Amino acid sequence: MYRLLIVDDEHHIVDWLYELFQENNEMELDIFKAYTAKSALRILERQRIDVVLSDIRMPGMDGFEVLGHIREKHD
Repeated sequence: MYRLLIVDDEHHIVDWLYELFQENNEMELDIFKAYTAKSALRILERQRIDVVLSDIRMPGMDGFEVLGHIREKHD
């Protein structure tokens, strides 16, 4: 089972992608949702995530900054 984290400040996009991945029964995914970069980082601190699907342009902290935090923790 893989863990996927979807991050975007637009709730409808996160929810749509979540439903899209949930409907695909062939993929064994545990899916997490975050509507802000900060909430994504909180999830990443508590869970081992295999794949992060993130928007690049978000208010406060962008997707590249999230990537930087991931690299710091896992390099």
